[in-house]
Amino acid sequence: MKKIIVISSILALLFVGFLFAQNTTARPSIVFDETIYDFGQLSRKQKKATHVFHFKNTGTADLIIKDVTTSCGCTVPQWTQTPIAPGQQGEITVTYNTSTRGEFIKRITVKNNSDLKKALLTIKGQVIDD
Repeated sequence: MKKIIVISSILALLFVGFLFAQNTTARPSIVFDETIYDFGQLSRKQKKATHVFHFKNTGTADLIIKDVTTSCGCTVPQWTQTPIAPGQQGEITVTYNTSTRGEFIKRITVKNNSDLKKALLTIKGQVIDD
């Protein structure tokens, strides 16, 4: 009976040690200040409208933005190209071409090395003639 208790105790300690080791693995984490931005009404005369999405690496390893893609060619992204250290911030600037009149909703996909892998951002608004 003592052997079973000893073996069970050893296995339990190994399992707890394994769980602890898994939880302490360094990982990046991306957190945005906002994920949706509404431009409201925009004038076609403006030609372009720009918004900056700010994010922070709340993880314990460098965050790398691998790629940023948009749902159409009317939206152009620029982003922080260097690794973002834990606790540091980065940004994604999105420029929308206002040449087409009407309401719009555009998606921006942020591919990164965090557990999230892909973050989704949205811009929306309405382009009017004035």
